Amino acid sequence: KIPEYCDILLINGPSSDLRDSEKKMVLDYLKAGGDAVINMQYTTEKTPNLNEILEYYGIQSNQGIICEEAGNYSTYPNWIVPSVSEEAEMVSSLTGFSVFPNAVGLNAAKADSLRSSLKLEELLTTTDGSYLKVDPSSGNAERETGDIDGPFAAGISAVETLEGEEQTQLVVYASADAFDDSFAY
Repeated sequence: KIPEYCDILLINGPSSDLRDSEKKMVLDYLKAGGDAVINMQYTTEKTPNLNEILEYYGIQSNQGIICEEAGNYSTYPNWIVPSVSEEAEMVSSLTGFSVFPNAVGLNAAKADSLRSSLKLEELLTTTDGSYLKVDPSSGNAERETGDIDGPFAAGISAVETLEGEEQTQLVVYASADAFDDSFAY
């Protein structure tokens, strides 16, 4: 049960899927005006219930790890340093940079495919030279057949306006490890 006094629900680095009952609980909480942060992490496990929550809010999580061929830290292909959106108020005042190790690929749905009450904003993004390494276990960091071309979002905010002035806000980040003190600079 999500307590009534919960201000922000944090799902940090899920390595397995939510149970059906947990998916329903989270969706009910969000649909009733709850706020949440989900910090994703790479896993080989299928996560259809977690993906259903994200997709309800217009966010797609792709199986694999983002690699960079250009931009910041391209010599460490699976440690991305995403660009901060200057237009996104939530992150526009950030200084320095954040390293997102082993980030999953996030994509925001196009505005014309969203319900009118839902607004998405990409907070952090990769370069056009990024790609999603679909099979990181191959041991090859180079782009291979089947890898998915970027760019990707490393952070997305979804805000849904409910009846009256109430809102739901969901923020999804591509790497739970990015919030480890050893990667924040």
